[in-house]
Formats: sequence, C-alpha cells, structure tokens
Amino acid sequence: MRWIYMLGLTLFFASCANDQEVKLRDFVKNKHNLPDLKKHNGLNHTWTMSRWFTKQDASDPYLYPDLKGLCSARRNIGYTIESLNLYMTIEDFNQEELEEIHFLQDKGTIYASLKQHYLDRLEASNSYSLFRHSIPQTVKNRHGFKIQWYHLSLEPLEDYYTSGNGFLAVMQRRNEFVVIQWYGSEIANAYVADDFKRILQNFD
Repeated sequence: MRWIYMLGLTLFFASCANDQEVKLRDFVKNKHNLPDLKKHNGLNHTWTMSRWFTKQDASDPYLYPDLKGLCSARRNIGYTIESLNLYMTIEDFNQEELEEIHFLQDKGTIYASLKQHYLDRLEASNSYSLFRHSIPQTVKNRHGFKIQWYHLSLEPLEDYYTSGNGFLAVMQRRNEFVVIQWYGSEIANAYVADDFKRILQNFD
C-alpha cells in the first residue's frame, strides 16, 4: 500500500482548473474552512462534512487513485474533492479483521493494535520518503466514540517527489471500531485540520 503516488500528483490539474479556482476563492472567503456542510451517511454511520466531497467507491479497481489500497477493512467507502486533491476513506471493521490485526500487532488492546497497524503500514509503504506522525491527539465526540488522531507528513528523499500531509483517526465505541484516513498535498491540507476534527466530533 502506497500513498506517495497520490501525494505526488500535482494540485493544479488542467481539467479542473476552473473548478479549483472557484473552490479556492470560496475556501478563503469561508475563513479557510470547507463550506456547505451537510450530513453524510454510509456503513451505518452519519457525520457532517462539506458538500464538496463526492463519493468514490474505494473498491472500484478502475478509479485513480486506488483508495482500496489504503484500506484494511472490507467494509469501506471513499470520498474526494478532486479539484483540491483531497481524498478520504472510512472503514468499519468486523470482529475477524480486528482479531487478526490484534494477533499480528500483539498490543495490549485491539484499539492500540489498530493504531499501530496503520502507522506501520504507512511507514512501510514509503521507503523513498521520510514518514512522520504526531503524537496521538484526542477529540471529544458527542456520540460517545473514543477517538485519537494523528497528523501525518511525508518528506521525500528524492527531488522528483512532492511533500504531503494527511490525517489518521482511530475510533471505538464499545465493540465497534472505525478508521478514517484523509490525504492530500501539503498545500491542500494546510488549513483543514479543523475540518477533519469536525467530522470526528460529529461522527455517529
């Protein structure tokens, strides 16, 4: 699994230039927040995020980038704001998947094993870049999910790759576990940590 190829894409796609310019102007006008919030739903969950996100079937092998490659759970969905080069996946784990990850990671809890599983995968997928992550940060969720999230960064070791950023959140409510990943260019992610946290705060 690699996310360097997604981050290496140029932010300024010629085919999306007009849409990108409009969205960037609206983004600035909205005090660097993604606008037009609405309630989304999928995988028996609901959350609030910008209407700009469009659903992208993470399991579709013909789509680029391959969001399926980011996912460990069979139940997953993907979203993108293509003109801004932002990509997000949401995964909901079954018990068999959790037990396998917990067995392989052998951490004290399933929650700890799941966090380590994703950090290990991300680091292993980027042998030509320096992968860093923040210490885990806690977000208070209004529906009872326990949530810790990381800010991720990618510093290329070769000049022809670009730097990138992302977020990873691991969520638990009783025996239910959800992982949300968000990736994009460094430019695209410069102001959107609060947008990501809003999703986590309202996730149900």
